[in-house]
Amino acid sequence: MEVYGEKPKKFTAKWWGYVWEYYKWHIVCVLFIIFTVVTTFQQCANRPSYDLQITAVTENALALSQTDAITALAEEVISDATGNGVNEAFILPISMNEQSDAQTIQAGYARFTVEITMPEAYVFIVSDAYADTLIESEILESTDVWAGGNADEYLVSLKDNEKLTALGIDTDGLYLGVVKLFEGHQEDEVEKTRQENGVRFGRYLLGLE
Repeated sequence: MEVYGEKPKKFTAKWWGYVWEYYKWHIVCVLFIIFTVVTTFQQCANRPSYDLQITAVTENALALSQTDAITALAEEVISDATGNGVNEAFILPISMNEQSDAQTIQAGYARFTVEITMPEAYVFIVSDAYADTLIESEILESTDVWAGGNADEYLVSLKDNEKLTALGIDTDGLYLGVVKLFEGHQEDEVEKTRQENGVRFGRYLLGLE
């Protein structure tokens, strides 16, 4: 086991100095991850109520004009789940660009983990690098239910999708999934409508309706 220098007695002033000198970057990274997760949970708790949320997990960051255009597309076909008289969609873009610095990448992973652990979205647009993780989370509706696919498939390819390519989005390796309605939401009319909105938007994006 590698030891850095002479290790002083634990919890003494010299020991704290030793830990900081040799492990400061480990400590900084751990604190950053904790901060990111806590901030994400707070944002989720205080997030405004929308008729549909879409989470986009991509290597290439989406431009603001592209996210605005996607929400506008969704608002054309969804219905008012919250009862405020307005169709409102929201897209959460998570950039997983591996050329970014380590802290940005870790923040992206933390955010993605929160989104699949406590899903607020009923639609996911995801790069193929993260498709298996999303499928394994067991939050997705089978495509047999919402897109007429096979019962064992959960994502549909968006390659050459007309609506997204028209927005200048690189669709190679992008997939679309709709989140299922969880058992605890079966009697919740707002959540039922949101899930129906997810199905409707997914089908609309694929040109199925």
